[in-house]
Amino acid sequence: MPDLITLEQALRHLRLVVGDLPDPEDHPQAADVQFKLAQATGIVLDFVKDPDGSINNWTPDDCPGAVQAATAIVLSDLWENRAGSADDDVFLSFATRALLEKYRKPTLA
Repeated sequence: MPDLITLEQALRHLRLVVGDLPDPEDHPQAADVQFKLAQATGIVLDFVKDPDGSINNWTPDDCPGAVQAATAIVLSDLWENRAGSADDDVFLSFATRALLEKYRKPTLA
């Protein structure tokens, strides 16, 4: 499953990069950001649900902007709340849910 935003987009969203970035992989925090980016992608795709497998192939080039924005919000929450949070649903905030609702494919149990 490819990430929904690029490493460079993630680094810029977290404000870890200002200006030119020759190779995002060389950033000192690239491994940690990449790890959390994979988690954020998983959280977003888990919320959206994909019973037919059609969205698990989204890439940063064809992923809808709202889904990328939600991924960036979840990434920020993971980055800022490393030890968890007192809030029950910190990783799926109201803003995240609102961005993803139209892409959600609920399944029946």
